[in-house]
Amino acid sequence: MNTNSNCSINSISNIFFNKKYPISLVISKIQMVIFLTLLCLPFSYFYSEAYYLLFLLLLLYFYFVFIELRKVVKKDEFFSYVLFFSALCLSIILAFLLPKIIHSYYSSVLPIFLVMLIYFFFYINAKNICIAKVIYSDKDSAIVEKDFDLLSMTSAGEYKVSSSKRYKKGTTVKVSVKQTLFGKKPDKIISSINE
Repeated sequence: MNTNSNCSINSISNIFFNKKYPISLVISKIQMVIFLTLLCLPFSYFYSEAYYLLFLLLLLYFYFVFIELRKVVKKDEFFSYVLFFSALCLSIILAFLLPKIIHSYYSSVLPIFLVMLIYFFFYINAKNICIAKVIYSDKDSAIVEKDFDLLSMTSAGEYKVSSSKRYKKGTTVKVSVKQTLFGKKPDKIISSINE
């Protein structure tokens, strides 16, 4: 048995199906449904049967957004997630279906307008902090672990951050977020939440 192929399959499944980060797990499922939808949408121009599959994908998409995401996201942030993913779904569907229904310039502008509206919403509601759990800490730095956070636009994972004091392992902390070339990442511990 080839162990290299097993290692690659395990590493791929850890990226997409890691139960350690529940929000990232649900987001991965949503992204897979979006990918399958984008694969099926061009076929809807030629085969009317593709609409049945698109309808099933839409039901699956909203199941992940409204049921599974509700279980793992904080109540005060759930509306932002729903708004983002609902507008994303609507813009994808409109981008493919409106040109088929309405033959005008406005049919291509509406999805772009929806995407701009999403980014405007996040520009207003964006957070410069995220919540993380301390894995290791010394007097001037720490390693923290966090799940995906849509409002601070930070990915799940472990991050080395600076700190002004030593924190106990398992302490939940607020961490400031800084913009880097490749996106946002946790930077410095501001305060603890449950010390």
